[in-house]
Amino acid sequence: MSKSNLNKPITSMNTAMKNIKFLSLSMCLVCMNIVLAHPLHAQDRNEEVTIIAPYKPTISDANKMNFQPSISDQGNMMPAVEFSLRSKLYETKVNPKPIEATKKPTDPKKKLLRNLIRAGFGNYVTPYFEFFANSRQSSKHAFGVHLRHISSYGDIKDYAPSDYSQSDVQVYGKKFIGDHTFSANIFYDHDIVHYYGFMPDEYPEMDFPKDDIRHRFQTFGLDAGIGSNFTSGTPFNYHTEIRYYYIEDNYKASEHNIFFGGLLDKEFQFSSITENQSLGLDLDFNYFINADSISDYNGALLKLEPFISTDFNQYKFYLGVNLTSRIETSTRLHVYPAIRVEIKLLKDALALFAGINGSLDRVTLRSLSLENPFINSTLPLEYTNHKFVFDAGILGNISQNLNYQVSGSTSIIDNMPFYVNDTMNGLGNMFTLVYDNVNVLNLHAGLGFQRSKVLNLWLGADYYQYKMDKEEKPWQKPNYRIKFGGDYIIQDKYIVKAELFVQGPMYAKLYESGEVLSQKMNGWADLNLGFEYRITNSFSAFVNINNALNNGYFKWYNYPVQKINVLAGVSFAF
Repeated sequence: MSKSNLNKPITSMNTAMKNIKFLSLSMCLVCMNIVLAHPLHAQDRNEEVTIIAPYKPTISDANKMNFQPSISDQGNMMPAVEFSLRSKLYETKVNPKPIEATKKPTDPKKKLLRNLIRAGFGNYVTPYFEFFANSRQSSKHAFGVHLRHISSYGDIKDYAPSDYSQSDVQVYGKKFIGDHTFSANIFYDHDIVHYYGFMPDEYPEMDFPKDDIRHRFQTFGLDAGIGSNFTSGTPFNYHTEIRYYYIEDNYKASEHNIFFGGLLDKEFQFSSITENQSLGLDLDFNYFINADSISDYNGALLKLEPFISTDFNQYKFYLGVNLTSRIETSTRLHVYPAIRVEIKLLKDALALFAGINGSLDRVTLRSLSLENPFINSTLPLEYTNHKFVFDAGILGNISQNLNYQVSGSTSIIDNMPFYVNDTMNGLGNMFTLVYDNVNVLNLHAGLGFQRSKVLNLWLGADYYQYKMDKEEKPWQKPNYRIKFGGDYIIQDKYIVKAELFVQGPMYAKLYESGEVLSQKMNGWADLNLGFEYRITNSFSAFVNINNALNNGYFKWYNYPVQKINVLAGVSFAF
């Protein structure tokens, strides 16, 4: 969560320090009471793993065309709508936030459209429906509902049935009271895939009913938060939230997660050397309960990060220490630096940044299912330790329309998970995890161009290099990814969009006669196109062409994607 600064200096240093210590002690006691209320115990597995860092899956499949007809002025709460044949995750970069362009104020005379319906149909028997409803524009509250469904019932030649379905429901809202903002969200997701990664003709003596290879996930969640939005004269800036989700599949795997997060900071003027001196505390508490058909587990992570931040002319400094405790039958403390430096060399045109940090994270059923739904249900869910992460780079604007970023990072990671085909399953169409200690080098470059509201272009590229400890290869992870896209609006009536994804080769871990084999998987390119015609301000028609290169590449070993897919539909706002 972001560290925000207060605008008015406060001189009462001793009183503020006492407040921070009291709040910190109170939060810790609350978290320990939650943990003690539910005895902790480890997984019943005959293996011992020592870990020390966070893991966020980064293997990404090709995103399908995120293009939908859009209608201007659809209400203040209307979020951007995305369309995809199968949602994929791309790695999120944590870098200094670039300066945002000035937003054009809303014309009060223009009627805002609060509701939106989209519907379409495509080959592979692909129905699509999406609905948004939002409250009227208000300075006191905001409220919205989102419904979405997409499914496909076509087959991929020579492979088992590959039907899938995604259905999502979300209700969200905010309440503004003075200098405080209350927010809440509740959601339900229902996703179905099939383990189609094998050829039935290779097993003529066997029958494979759809229900036997069906994998279904249900996820329910809610969250609530309150934060300050003071503009001046406040004792503390704060934000706190609580989140909960529950996910289960149809093979008795389940996961509960309770998260509590809080951020407190206060501006001081205890030195005239620098400006905007702030003291603060970042607190996270994560509690997990996991179960599957052979074992169960519950444990927690508690993170306390006291910090101080300050500005000095074009320099910005952040100095903290991350104290993370893994709480199970025994407790172990991990200590990481949290250092960040930013230097503005040319105002709005060139900035340098560098940082050192680390963290400890739980590998979760939910994050894995979103990235790779073809996982086995009895997974070895462990902790991953980013022992040391150093990153640095430059960013800025070449002109008013063109911005850029170039960065690199090197990480020492213990217990990083990799997907491998489960040999316990004779078909090899499910994935499990193996862990290894690795050093990872990542180089990143990004470029963006925007010309008013007519033309937008973007380019992102990442290169990865893995140095493994025990495993021969970084299984199912590519060595590079490139993403290029853009959209062009003609006479505010016609919209053309395009996205190109390129991914480098990967390696799959196979076994033959007791020996490990490295099976190379070729790299691929995926081109997605979109066209929209705005018939009126409220009504439009669209056509999306996904995988326009008609490339049946493999997103995971033995899992080819659907070839060219055309989906056409209409959109109506009211």
